[in-house]
Amino acid sequence: AILNDVRAITYGEWVYGAGKGVQNMACFAIGTGIGGGLIIGGKLLLSNGGTAGEFGHLTIDIHGPLCGCGNNGCLEAYASGPAIATMGVRAVEQGWTTKIADLCGGDLNLIDTKLIADAAASGDKVAKDIWESAGYYLGISAANVILISGPERIVISGGVAAAGELLLEPIRKVIRERIFVVPTDKIEVVRGSLGNDAGILGTAKWAEVNNSPD
Repeated sequence: AILNDVRAITYGEWVYGAGKGVQNMACFAIGTGIGGGLIIGGKLLLSNGGTAGEFGHLTIDIHGPLCGCGNNGCLEAYASGPAIATMGVRAVEQGWTTKIADLCGGDLNLIDTKLIADAAASGDKVAKDIWESAGYYLGISAANVILISGPERIVISGGVAAAGELLLEPIRKVIRERIFVVPTDKIEVVRGSLGNDAGILGTAKWAEVNNSPD
């Protein structure tokens, strides 16, 4: 079987990166979309046609906005890179007092997750609130994944993960506040450590392991 990109990222982070050393892990890969994968009992979960890990299409709000997949209220509509950038654009268009407007110099096309992270890092409340919102919805999804799969560690990877603690801490907060039936104090939420190499390393290792004789 050939891994798709997000399953390869999951496998790479588990073998070599931020997931190394655990038997159960969930990975959220956040960029233009949101994908992911699950390691359960030391094995990458592939299921029917390799679909396990489509976290971006978990329903967050049954009455929410239309997602590109055709469903309403998917996580991707709230916390993908484009969704976060759109929140920044709206803040400027609506005339809110925010450093996002200063940093983009009036060119709304320049507003991306890095610019919003830069604004938040400089203390801008609007930008911080945007990350808080994205982290909130990711936290809701992560909480659901925790209850289903019981990971010891959740790895947040992809370009949007460059926001670091601006994104990770709201995710941790939601998990602490919403899960009561299993202990959450030992569930780690960390940033992926391999960057753009995660998928390449994961694919190479997967091919090595699955093409070698037992």
